[in-house]
Amino acid sequence: MSIPTGGARGVLYCLHGRGDDHNFAFSDIHLHDVAAVERVPVAIAAVDGGDHSYWHQRADGSDYSAMFIRDFVPFVEERLHLVDPPRAVLGWSMGGYGALLAAEQSPRTFGAVLAASPALWRSYEAASPGAFDDARDFRDHDVFRSTAELRGTAVRIDCGRDDPFYPAVRAFARRLPGKKLATFGAGFHDASYWRSIAPAQLDTVANALDLTMPR
Repeated sequence: MSIPTGGARGVLYCLHGRGDDHNFAFSDIHLHDVAAVERVPVAIAAVDGGDHSYWHQRADGSDYSAMFIRDFVPFVEERLHLVDPPRAVLGWSMGGYGALLAAEQSPRTFGAVLAASPALWRSYEAASPGAFDDARDFRDHDVFRSTAELRGTAVRIDCGRDDPFYPAVRAFARRLPGKKLATFGAGFHDASYWRSIAPAQLDTVANALDLTMPR
């Protein structure tokens, strides 16, 4: 966890992608450094969601979504001595999907959700092996079916046009209710692209959570 100098006025929760862990936000994206440069007074907290859990309840009994929302969020805010602070959730790839799913399942928890190149599919047959246990698991956790739950949440979607998920992500963005932000610039499915959009994402967090600091 990273805490800004002068204290945190909000919390940005981070969900990593497949094959990564909680260090990704710091070691690969350097999100804490971006927050410092952009002067966004958020604590950045990242949690380990397993190699390929896809941040939802699985047949093996694991439930990283419940762990994240029910256990990790209260744990972080108790450590920060914050009571019901403004919150945002940001994820990359598998974590981007997980961030959208968490915001749909718990719409009152997060004021903003940001998904960078989220791993999205339109059918179970198209999904990566191991992402879902079976077709029913896919249906139960299909973020396309619950976009109405995001009506009161600030949503930002970013995806490179050379990303294999680009068609599905663009289709998802079209389904979002209200005025949402979706950008589709040059880029691939990699940390280089995700680092390039991090400053804009932090600005979105600051504006959505009303954390803008005078410059």
